[in-house]
Amino acid sequence: MKKTLFISLLLSMASASAMAAEKAPQFIWEPVPGLTSANIARTNWDLVSSDTINWPDGRIALVTYWSESKNHLTMRCVDFKNKDFQDTGALCSQPAVLNK
Repeated sequence: MKKTLFISLLLSMASASAMAAEKAPQFIWEPVPGLTSANIARTNWDLVSSDTINWPDGRIALVTYWSESKNHLTMRCVDFKNKDFQDTGALCSQPAVLNK
């Protein structure tokens, strides 16, 4: 009896969780062409966080997260560097709704 009740409870929790997940919007990072972290750094955005990804051959990806409080905006930028720390590419993205 206890085992059956426990399994029923787990199943009901799983189905409730699945229904909630279906209704919640899913977000993706949508690229913003032409925008770079250098552009953002020159404006009223605040640097929230940063991290690096390093490859064995010396390449680096510098990931930064930016926040603009007036319009409640967030941006993620990735700047790519070669082993000599010269820029080789950049991409900034903003959150976008995947499904509504």
